[in-house]
Amino acid sequence: MKTQPRIFSGIAMAVLSIFISISGSSQVVSTANAALYKKATASSAESPSLAAGNAVDGNSSTRFESGHSDNEWLTVDLSQVFLVSNVVLSWHADYATDFDLLFSRDGSFTDLITDSIHVRHNLLSGNFTNTVKAKMNCSARFVRMQGIHRATGNGYSLYEFAVAGSRLLNGLLPVTLTDFTAVYQPPNAVLEWVTTTEFKSGGYFVERSMDGNQFTAIGYVPAVNGGTVTSHYSFNDKQVLAGKNYYRLKVTDVTGLSGYTQGVSINTNSNAGLRLYPMPVLDHLVVGFPASAGETVTISLYNPSGQPVYRTRITAQGSQQTQLISRTAEMVPGQYFLSVSTSGSKQYTQQVVLQ
Repeated sequence: MKTQPRIFSGIAMAVLSIFISISGSSQVVSTANAALYKKATASSAESPSLAAGNAVDGNSSTRFESGHSDNEWLTVDLSQVFLVSNVVLSWHADYATDFDLLFSRDGSFTDLITDSIHVRHNLLSGNFTNTVKAKMNCSARFVRMQGIHRATGNGYSLYEFAVAGSRLLNGLLPVTLTDFTAVYQPPNAVLEWVTTTEFKSGGYFVERSMDGNQFTAIGYVPAVNGGTVTSHYSFNDKQVLAGKNYYRLKVTDVTGLSGYTQGVSINTNSNAGLRLYPMPVLDHLVVGFPASAGETVTISLYNPSGQPVYRTRITAQGSQQTQLISRTAEMVPGQYFLSVSTSGSKQYTQQVVLQ
């Protein structure tokens, strides 16, 4: 079963902080220097006291210096894939007038050749620093400074080799998923998710389970690979099972690496405690429902075409919660569908009539 992605550009409605991970929960982490204290190697070193590790030790009084020839390099292994934003080279007076910055995910430096940056006629003075912005959506684990020509007769010498970027804590996939929801719209379940970072991604396998443990793939949505543009996706499960249905996404990248999102669920049988008034709806609707204090609650109202005309996310203040929905001009007369879901896995659904 397939459905085409529904894609928009803009700002995500609300961030639920669900991220792709290989195991456990994850969050996006940005760092000014992913190279700090990581493994560094070089084509040569002038002496043991000027070794490659000095360029990533965070100490501005130590430095790396290569052998005294043009064709020399320094590589840092970031230990996992980062979305690289820029590279900062803090040079000694023995700097490079011409050099390349090379990026790789596997250490070969042939897989990301189009992301390479060529710096030529580099004339420095004062603080002897190059700050080089990476190309858009450059994802790499290995970063190399490849010397072409030296400014002096000595080797290439760096006090620090810093790489700024972002990553997924406990994860390796180049996707940032900021919202994943499931809403029961009889007879279907509508799954929606939002990405704010997406590059070199393969796509999304939608998986369903009755117990939250054993999942089966029920569909696939190809990735848009929108880079850092916000993208919205949706998938309709037209064969919803009676009772509770659990859903998750299996996310793949172009190399075959895969990981899973946290799960969401719906319950086709549970509506106890949901109160709606007045009915039918004239100018407003009051929604009452049980909730635990502190739970995050998502309330959505869908028109007869299945498009959301109202959506809000609130934090429950007590065991009995109410929310006022004021009617707007786009809420024309007809039969609508209301969904209330909580972070505590409560799910309420009801059809309502707007006169």
